Amino acid sequence: MGLESKSKLVEAAYLIVSWVGLLVVDRGSEDQNHFHSKLIKSAADSIAEKVAIPDLSWAGFDVIDEIKTRLENTCRGKASCADILALYAMDLVAFQGDTPLEQATATWSAADFTGKGDQDPSLNPTDAAFLKTKCKSLNDATTTVEMDPGSSQNFETAYFANLKQRKGLFQSDPVLLTNKISYRIVGELPNSSVFYREFAQSMKRMGAIGVLTGTSGEIRRKCSVINS
Repeated sequence: MGLESKSKLVEAAYLIVSWVGLLVVDRGSEDQNHFHSKLIKSAADSIAEKVAIPDLSWAGFDVIDEIKTRLENTCRGKASCADILALYAMDLVAFQGDTPLEQATATWSAADFTGKGDQDPSLNPTDAAFLKTKCKSLNDATTTVEMDPGSSQNFETAYFANLKQRKGLFQSDPVLLTNKISYRIVGELPNSSVFYREFAQSMKRMGAIGVLTGTSGEIRRKCSVINS
């Protein structure tokens, strides 16, 4: 963040925190936005990603735009959209007791593995049967299902226990059990103290990916529009 003084940094951070409560019904979206803004190359790519079919359950972009507008009024050209996403994601987890990715659109489930009515063979049969009752159409972009059944409103470690019971919702989930190293990590992370420590470190490392400085990039005046 290119804020010129500590007082401006504090002012910007306070402004962002004050808006966290507006995303209670959409919590998880901003962690996902932060993830995509760093690992899908840039905040610019997040704009295209948000209209992709797997991501139609994303929300909160209007709140981010409002925060950006207010920050521009406070410290013009100093706080980037990536700064907002990083601070917002951190505050949502710490302040709201959120889960990073709580729901997915039914079209992006393993209930219809190849588009021919079959299912992911690695998926728990009971879960597969349930998903088929929820995910009835490939064109349904509104129905959502819990990513962590029974614990989607809490920020904790149930995901890893569910994973070992073959209840992972995405194709990438069971893959974690096929490698010795990742399998060991899955076994360690149900320990809350280990998970919270590692989660904090992973967020910190992710936030440092592809940081642009100087003339390498631009701080947008509006997150969804390239500066003219």
